[in-house]
Amino acid sequence: MITQIDAQAVATADQLQSQVDKSQIGQSLQVTLKRNGSTQRLAVRTAELKAANQ
Repeated sequence: MITQIDAQAVATADQLQSQVDKSQIGQSLQVTLKRNGSTQRLAVRTAELKAANQ
């Protein structure tokens, strides 16, 4: 479960989407998540979302 994007807490899918929407395409984001009882931090890079028919 994702708990933070760039140190901003996210508790819902809408909050997560809002944080990602604020970023630029190609921007690196720090994602904090909880998996199997442990906290992990990952660096991810945003990309343009392509339409399903492309």
